[in-house]
Amino acid sequence: MDCTENINLFQPTGFRVVINRKHYKHIQFYVQSVNHPGAQNAAADTPYMRIGAVPLPGNTMTYGELSFQVLLDEDFESYIEMYDWMLRLVNEEQVAQNPQTSDLSPIPTYADIHVHALTNANNKNRVFKYIDCVPVSVGDINFEATNQSVDAITFQASFRFSYFDIE
Repeated sequence: MDCTENINLFQPTGFRVVINRKHYKHIQFYVQSVNHPGAQNAAADTPYMRIGAVPLPGNTMTYGELSFQVLLDEDFESYIEMYDWMLRLVNEEQVAQNPQTSDLSPIPTYADIHVHALTNANNKNRVFKYIDCVPVSVGDINFEATNQSVDAITFQASFRFSYFDIE
């Protein structure tokens, strides 16, 4: 009987996100959770006599959105990186260069996002590569003066992508 030799279960805290360290270092550092999207290959129904419809495999893949819960740092750097990225997509007047450096090369519109799944010993095991990601939403921030506890504030960041690979 063939069975896997590795019977360890994946730990939900065993991941690391890598985007583009030069331009999106705060987002990748403060990611608290990752929601890996599903993939669909819609079947096409073909009519057949006395049966109704026979499903045939579809010819396109459709992916959901990649989403992160991101911790909000005190200087709002993680939020500002996401917001500026989204502004660059729609606002041609905005300068697409890194304001913190004298680098005049434009900040890329698309970015590949890698989510490293780690083993129980925190070694890289699998890498989920999301190709040509663009942000599609940055979530709400809830300011609340009546909150009695000191909980970390998070916001959601969602991305669309062309496809993903698993290494």
